[in-house]
Amino acid sequence: MKKCSLVAGIAVGFVSAGLATLLSAPRSGGETRACLQQTYNSSKDCLQTISLQAKQVASHTATVVDLAKSVGKQTASELSQSIEQWKTETKPATEALQRHINEAQASISQLNKDKSRA
Repeated sequence: MKKCSLVAGIAVGFVSAGLATLLSAPRSGGETRACLQQTYNSSKDCLQTISLQAKQVASHTATVVDLAKSVGKQTASELSQSIEQWKTETKPATEALQRHINEAQASISQLNKDKSRA
């Protein structure tokens, strides 16, 4: 008897829950399906737009990266050329300074020799 009343209670619960749901639904089944279909289509369109925009961002990012690589290589090349030009332009002055240093060292050595003789 207890099993039978338990099953009957569950069945009555299901039926009353179903009736309550049907009676309290804000729209008819057809309206609900149409609303769900419209929401699905809208969401699908939105996802397609987002996907397209993401692909465009990826494409623009790749373009920017390629441009940055190109500019970086060009800048490195120009910097290397500038350094070489600076070395070439300063070579005569560097050699002149080295000669003056050698002459000063020779003079100091000569003075030291003269001082030690005296």
